[in-house]
Amino acid sequence: GRNPNRAHIEAAKIRSLIDATAMNHIHITGLAFRFTNVGWDLTAVPYAGSQMRIREETEPACIRLVGAGRDIRVSNCLFEHVNRPVRIDARDGGNKIDQVLISDNEINHTDHGGISIADGDRWGHVLDRMGRLYDVKVLRNKFYRIGFGPTRYEQGIAIDVGNARTAEIAGNILYRC
Repeated sequence: GRNPNRAHIEAAKIRSLIDATAMNHIHITGLAFRFTNVGWDLTAVPYAGSQMRIREETEPACIRLVGAGRDIRVSNCLFEHVNRPVRIDARDGGNKIDQVLISDNEINHTDHGGISIADGDRWGHVLDRMGRLYDVKVLRNKFYRIGFGPTRYEQGIAIDVGNARTAEIAGNILYRC
């Protein structure tokens, strides 16, 4: 019963809100992240070029680090109706990620998944070029309706920590993931 010409429509434009190739001594606390967008090319592969570099449009996140970092904390934040809250990736050789703490966040209604933290072990990479992942903690986060629109190359996983030297994943609550 309404005229569509008078409707007000908001559409998300930005895919990654905090995007970096290096993060050191970064503490992101007490913020709300909402309404990020996803890539429109549903056939796009996540890697491009001979260097197998990650493509931002296929693997976005509210907080995204593809590179190196130390002392990274994301805590007491709210993520809702987003593509993915956190993606931390030591993709290329020589990158090291250490002392990561993701704790006490509320994560609701995500498309691609929840928290993804990984070393550089990817298909096609040579072992001496791998980035390294050291100490990671994912503690006391609440997840609800995670991964309901995964990408072509992912499965909508709520918590994904790949090949960390030491990891503590405890106290997380997952519902409808």
